[in-house]
Amino acid sequence: MRNLFITIEGVDGSGKSSITDLLAHRLNGVKIVTPSKLLAGKRKVIEEKSSRSEKYEFYYASLVSQQVEIIEALAIGHTVCDRYIHSTIAYQWPDEVPIPNVNSFGNELRMPDYAFLLTVCPLEAERRIKERELATKIIIANDHDLLMQK
Repeated sequence: MRNLFITIEGVDGSGKSSITDLLAHRLNGVKIVTPSKLLAGKRKVIEEKSSRSEKYEFYYASLVSQQVEIIEALAIGHTVCDRYIHSTIAYQWPDEVPIPNVNSFGNELRMPDYAFLLTVCPLEAERRIKERELATKIIIANDHDLLMQK
């Protein structure tokens, strides 16, 4: 049996990280986070100062650059990824460009065997985000901006 590539998508506060951790553990698999933690500094700058098109280019390039990590993880076991191409399209796709079929990215990206979208009511998402901020002392303004878009 070949190892599965599973992606967990959803808004901030929907439980992606928790589910990704639990599923990877339950499957005795590997967890991957996108973008790579190695890009945290650049990500912060991109989020604060860039247009939607620039953000898309950054996030898409980060997914392409993680393909080796994904292939190596799949050689070890089932691989569960916290956000992937679906989130990149949903959050950063330029408004002026028609949205493509997600399968059209298959030449550059390993397509997931399964992609799950987690949903949560906005009040619960906000509660979870505030709880995370208290625990980590890290406040990400964009998390709150997305909650306001109803």
